[in-house]
Amino acid sequence: YNPTYQPNIKQLRKIVPLIAESQKPTIFAGGGVILSKASNELTDFARRTQMPVTTSLMGLGAFPATDPLWLGMIGMHGTYRANMSTGECDLLIGIGVRFDDRVTGRIDAFAPNLSYFFSNGMDPEYTVIGRVARRIWAIAMRELYGGASRSQKLKYHIQTSGRSLHSQDIQFNDIRTTLQALCAIYDNCNSLHTNA
Repeated sequence: YNPTYQPNIKQLRKIVPLIAESQKPTIFAGGGVILSKASNELTDFARRTQMPVTTSLMGLGAFPATDPLWLGMIGMHGTYRANMSTGECDLLIGIGVRFDDRVTGRIDAFAPNLSYFFSNGMDPEYTVIGRVARRIWAIAMRELYGGASRSQKLKYHIQTSGRSLHSQDIQFNDIRTTLQALCAIYDNCNSLHTNA
């Protein structure tokens, strides 16, 4: 086992705009927070962003239960407040947690407003990323979880690549961003976010 201790800067650049744009974010923390002794960091992050926090059973104690941002435990034995907040959130950040059946319950009813973000680039695979993801999602939801037709519909959004903003490519920025946006539209994404 060789865990990563340093954050991935590319991933951080993707998540920061999502947090900023989110209207109803929620943090879902688990036992991994306790095992990694990261409770102080979780608490600091939640308070700085003013995001409510729910935990799994194994994550109880990772966040102070006396804090106004505390929603309680999620899942079949969780609180109404935690389950409703998670179901209605538009951004769910999982920290040190796994999504097991005690949390999700009926997979086709879990967090129906969630959607996923993909980063777009200039490589050929980006022209079909949404179609492939939607197909895999639909098959998995139907065949593995017995999900209803609504749960088989993946909502996803495209973020154009940050590479288009490099100063050394300034003359190509508009063309590259336009091509990335065109790929996303042809791929039927639910929304498009550009860096330009």
